Amino acid sequence: TFSGKLIQFGMRHQKEITYAVTGVVALIVLIAGYRFFSIRSENKAMFLLNQAVAKYEKSMQAGDANQAYHNVAEDFESLLGQYGNKEGGRLAAVTFANICFDAGEYNRSIELYEKALDHFKPHPILYNLILSGLGYAHGQINQNDRAASYFEKIITSDDKTLHDEALFNLG
Repeated sequence: TFSGKLIQFGMRHQKEITYAVTGVVALIVLIAGYRFFSIRSENKAMFLLNQAVAKYEKSMQAGDANQAYHNVAEDFESLLGQYGNKEGGRLAAVTFANICFDAGEYNRSIELYEKALDHFKPHPILYNLILSGLGYAHGQINQNDRAASYFEKIITSDDKTLHDEALFNLG
Protein backbone atom coordinates (compact mmCIF):
# COMPACT_ATOMS: atom_id res chain seq x y z
CA THR A 1 0.00 0.00 0.00
CA PHE A 2 0.94 3.60 -0.32
CA SER A 3 1.37 4.14 3.43
CA GLY A 4 3.65 1.09 3.69
CA LYS A 5 5.84 2.40 0.87
CA LEU A 6 5.92 5.81 2.52
CA ILE A 7 7.05 4.29 5.84
CA GLN A 8 9.75 2.25 4.09
CA PHE A 9 10.96 5.34 2.27
CA GLY A 10 11.09 7.20 5.60
CA MET A 11 13.11 4.40 7.19
CA ARG A 12 15.58 4.27 4.30
CA HIS A 13 16.07 8.06 4.19
CA GLN A 14 15.69 8.85 7.88
CA LYS A 15 18.98 10.75 8.08
CA GLU A 16 18.24 13.00 5.07
CA ILE A 17 14.69 13.71 6.27
CA THR A 18 15.97 14.65 9.72
CA TYR A 19 18.51 17.06 8.20
CA ALA A 20 15.88 18.62 5.93
CA VAL A 21 13.37 19.12 8.76
CA THR A 22 16.09 20.54 11.01
CA GLY A 23 17.16 22.93 8.25
CA VAL A 24 13.60 24.13 7.65
CA VAL A 25 13.02 24.67 11.39
CA ALA A 26 16.34 26.53 11.70
CA LEU A 27 15.41 28.72 8.72
CA ILE A 28 12.04 29.55 10.28
CA VAL A 29 13.71 30.44 13.58
CA LEU A 30 16.24 32.68 11.78
CA ILE A 31 13.53 34.50 9.84
CA ALA A 32 11.41 34.97 12.96
CA GLY A 33 14.44 36.26 14.89
CA TYR A 34 15.34 38.68 12.13
CA ARG A 35 11.77 40.00 11.95
CA PHE A 36 11.61 40.36 15.74
CA PHE A 37 14.81 42.39 15.95
CA SER A 38 13.93 44.43 12.86
CA ILE A 39 10.55 45.41 14.27
CA ARG A 40 12.11 46.11 17.65
CA SER A 41 14.73 48.33 16.01
CA GLU A 42 12.04 50.18 14.03
CA ASN A 43 10.01 50.76 17.19
CA LYS A 44 13.10 52.07 18.98
CA ALA A 45 13.79 54.48 16.10
CA MET A 46 10.24 55.81 16.19
CA PHE A 47 10.41 56.17 19.97
CA LEU A 48 13.67 58.14 19.75
CA LEU A 49 12.21 60.31 16.98
CA ASN A 50 9.16 61.12 19.09
CA GLN A 51 11.40 61.87 22.07
CA ALA A 52 13.64 64.20 20.04
CA VAL A 53 10.65 66.02 18.52
CA ALA A 54 9.12 66.50 21.98
CA LYS A 55 12.44 67.89 23.22
CA TYR A 56 12.58 70.24 20.23
CA GLU A 57 9.03 71.47 20.78
CA LYS A 58 9.77 72.09 24.44
CA SER A 59 12.92 74.02 23.47
CA MET A 60 10.94 76.03 20.92
CA GLN A 61 8.65 77.37 23.64
CA ALA A 62 11.47 79.78 24.45
CA GLY A 63 11.12 81.01 20.86
CA ASP A 64 14.75 80.65 19.75
CA ALA A 65 15.02 78.21 16.81
CA ASN A 66 18.82 78.29 16.87
CA GLN A 67 19.01 77.31 20.55
CA ALA A 68 16.36 74.62 20.05
CA TYR A 69 18.43 73.26 17.14
CA HIS A 70 21.52 73.04 19.34
CA ASN A 71 19.49 71.30 22.08
CA VAL A 72 18.37 68.48 19.79
CA ALA A 73 21.16 68.24 17.20
CA GLU A 74 23.04 65.55 19.09
CA ASP A 75 19.86 63.51 19.59
CA PHE A 76 19.01 63.60 15.90
CA GLU A 77 22.59 62.89 14.80
CA SER A 78 22.68 59.86 17.09
CA LEU A 79 19.31 58.68 15.79
CA LEU A 80 20.44 59.07 12.18
CA GLY A 81 23.68 57.23 12.90
CA GLN A 82 22.03 54.25 14.57
CA TYR A 83 18.73 53.98 12.71
CA GLY A 84 19.27 55.85 9.45
CA ASN A 85 18.23 52.82 7.39
CA LYS A 86 14.94 52.37 9.27
CA GLU A 87 11.72 54.19 8.47
CA GLY A 88 11.94 56.11 11.75
CA GLY A 89 15.48 57.20 10.86
CA ARG A 90 14.40 58.39 7.42
CA LEU A 91 11.54 60.38 8.91
CA ALA A 92 14.01 61.77 11.44
CA ALA A 93 16.22 62.96 8.58
CA VAL A 94 13.34 64.97 7.08
CA THR A 95 12.30 66.31 10.48
CA PHE A 96 15.87 67.29 11.33
CA ALA A 97 16.26 68.91 7.91
CA ASN A 98 13.28 71.12 8.74
CA ILE A 99 14.81 71.95 12.12
CA CYS A 100 18.14 72.80 10.47
CA PHE A 101 16.37 75.05 7.98
CA ASP A 102 14.54 76.91 10.76
CA ALA A 103 17.86 77.41 12.57
CA GLY A 104 19.59 78.78 9.47
CA GLU A 105 21.73 75.68 8.90
CA TYR A 106 20.83 75.56 5.21
CA ASN A 107 23.70 73.41 3.96
CA ARG A 108 23.00 70.71 6.55
CA SER A 109 19.33 70.95 5.68
CA ILE A 110 20.09 70.42 1.99
CA GLU A 111 22.28 67.43 2.80
CA LEU A 112 19.55 65.77 4.86
CA TYR A 113 16.81 66.50 2.32
CA GLU A 114 18.89 65.03 -0.50
CA LYS A 115 19.50 61.81 1.46
CA ALA A 116 15.78 61.44 2.09
CA LEU A 117 14.74 62.27 -1.46
CA ASP A 118 15.30 58.83 -3.02
CA HIS A 119 13.55 56.96 -0.25
CA PHE A 120 10.36 59.04 -0.38
CA LYS A 121 9.99 59.03 -4.17
CA PRO A 122 7.10 56.51 -3.99
CA HIS A 123 5.26 58.87 -1.61
CA PRO A 124 4.33 61.87 -3.80
CA ILE A 125 3.18 64.23 -1.05
CA LEU A 126 6.28 63.74 1.09
CA TYR A 127 8.46 63.80 -2.01
CA ASN A 128 7.05 67.19 -3.01
CA LEU A 129 7.49 68.50 0.54
CA ILE A 130 11.15 67.49 0.42
CA LEU A 131 11.56 69.11 -3.02
CA SER A 132 9.98 72.25 -1.61
CA GLY A 133 12.37 72.21 1.33
CA LEU A 134 15.30 71.84 -1.06
CA GLY A 135 14.00 74.74 -3.12
CA TYR A 136 13.67 77.00 -0.10
CA ALA A 137 17.07 75.99 1.30
CA HIS A 138 18.85 76.63 -2.01
CA GLY A 139 17.04 79.95 -2.25
CA GLN A 140 18.35 80.95 1.16
CA ILE A 141 21.96 80.42 0.05
CA ASN A 142 21.35 82.31 -3.21
CA GLN A 143 21.42 79.28 -5.48
CA ASN A 144 18.29 80.43 -7.27
CA ASP A 145 18.75 78.27 -10.37
CA ARG A 146 18.90 75.12 -8.27
CA ALA A 147 15.96 76.30 -6.18
CA ALA A 148 13.95 76.88 -9.36
CA SER A 149 14.78 73.38 -10.61
CA TYR A 150 13.28 71.84 -7.47
CA PHE A 151 10.15 73.94 -7.75
CA GLU A 152 9.85 72.93 -11.42
CA LYS A 153 10.01 69.26 -10.39
CA ILE A 154 7.06 69.87 -8.10
CA ILE A 155 5.09 71.43 -10.95
CA THR A 156 5.80 68.51 -13.28
CA SER A 157 4.80 65.88 -10.71
CA ASP A 158 1.42 64.15 -10.86
CA ASP A 159 0.61 65.15 -7.28
CA LYS A 160 -0.91 68.63 -7.21
CA THR A 161 -0.34 69.25 -3.48
CA LEU A 162 2.26 72.03 -3.68
CA HIS A 163 1.83 73.21 -7.28
CA ASP A 164 0.46 76.63 -6.37
CA GLU A 165 3.27 77.30 -3.88
CA ALA A 166 5.90 76.14 -6.38
CA LEU A 167 4.45 78.39 -9.09
CA PHE A 168 4.47 81.31 -6.66
CA ASN A 169 8.12 80.70 -5.78
CA LEU A 170 9.10 80.40 -9.42
CA GLY A 171 7.42 83.73 -10.07
